[in-house]
Amino acid sequence: MCGHVHRPIVARFAGTVAMTAPSCAHQVALALEPGARAAFTFEPPAFLLHTWSPDADLVTHQVAIDPCDGPYLY
Repeated sequence: MCGHVHRPIVARFAGTVAMTAPSCAHQVALALEPGARAAFTFEPPAFLLHTWSPDADLVTHQVAIDPCDGPYLY
């Protein structure tokens, strides 16, 4: 787990998985072009919820904060 980046990112790093959490406010705009200017955007806010159990070890869920319809049963 790491930092305060305001952008959800997951990457392999040093033989493990590194991830940054989304923000519950604004997000850093996704701009992959070289030389792109820094900007922010009002993408839906979210957070990461980490759960641990002996059977599954650590599992991380990204949870949206904005209300939405549902859940709907299958």
